[in-house]
This record gives sequence, C-alpha cells and structure tokens, in this order.
Amino acid sequence: MCLTFGILEIQYADAFPEMFTGAAHEYYYDDIVGQCFSFVDICNKMKENFETEERRYEMMNEWYNLSLPGNIRKYPRKSTLVCFEELVSELLRVRRGLSAEYQTDKSMRDRLQLVCRDVDACFIATLKPAATFEGLCSDIRLSIAAKSRMATYSTDVLLADSTATNQSYSANKNLINTNRMGSTINNHDPNNHTFYTDRRCHVTDNHPRHKKSESK
Repeated sequence: MCLTFGILEIQYADAFPEMFTGAAHEYYYDDIVGQCFSFVDICNKMKENFETEERRYEMMNEWYNLSLPGNIRKYPRKSTLVCFEELVSELLRVRRGLSAEYQTDKSMRDRLQLVCRDVDACFIATLKPAATFEGLCSDIRLSIAAKSRMATYSTDVLLADSTATNQSYSANKNLINTNRMGSTINNHDPNNHTFYTDRRCHVTDNHPRHKKSESK
C-alpha cells in the first residue's frame, strides 16, 4: 500500500499514525509521539500495548458471543439482512485482535456458518456452505432476501383472502336480511295479497277490500 501511494521507507514512521483510530490513535499521541522512535520501535510499542493476553482473551470472548440471533434480539427494529451486515462487520473487526489461526478465510467461513445456522432465513445457505467466507456471505444474503420476498407474498395473499371473505360475508348477510324482510311483509296478514315491485303497490282482484268496493 505504501508503494501504491508513493510512500518511501524512511517516511513510514510519519505515515503510520494516519492509519490509527480510536484507542490506538489516543495511545499513539499520548505515549509515542515526540519520542523519536523508529518505525520498528513504534510497531513494537503498539504490539506491547494492544496485543496482550488479557486483550486477546477479551477479543476471544467477544468472538464467541457474536451471533445472528443475538443481533436480531439486539436490534429488534432492524431487518434480518441489516442485522447480518452488522454481524459481518463485527466479525471482521474482532478477528484483527485474534491470533493468526482465527484470521484465515476458512476459520471466518466456519464461524459465520455456526453463528447463522439457527436463523430460518439462513438455513439453506448454511446447510452446505460455500468454500469461502465471501461466498458464504453472498449465499446468506440471497437466502435472507428470498425469505423476505416469500413472507411479503404470503402476507399479500392472506390480505387478499381476508378481503374476499369479508366481502362474501357482507353480501350473504345483506341477502339474508332482505329475505327476512320480505318474509315479514308477506306473513304479517294471511289475507294480505299486496306485494311490491319497483315501489308500486299491486292489489290482487280477490282481495276482500277490492271486492267490497266493487259491490258498492
């Protein structure tokens, strides 16, 4: 990288702190800057301060506590895909503080498979994992996206079925009420021969009132 940016070896010590952030940045400016250390001396001081057994233990503990189900519980308002991306970033960050055997691509892939396999959306991708860490990341992303699309489709189908059911129920209820009203009108008086069509009243010839009117 130094050669890419045209940095000469004698300039390494001056360029080195530009890579620091957080605690490393603070340590450099509190304990190293102005001491006239060589580049090798600066590297050794940084290792002595940060690559300790205690710190390695803390990083290992964090490494084993990382999991996708844990992130989903930690960020309940975030989607599974966002929680997964958070997990990948955390794995990449923590591995820098681990010994070399944990930093290999195979170790990263195996750990990712283990911490994602208990999530339904990742089951297919972790059942037969890809050969590389990046390959497994890609498969899990696709699996989560497919699961999300299926869930959205299922929800739409359920809403459509519910709407159709409600409409059918309302139509049947209105028909029943109409039939009941018609039955009430016709059964109110056994001699009632009146019926209604298009808001017009029709009286049959054999109605008693009609006959009485004719006799007069």
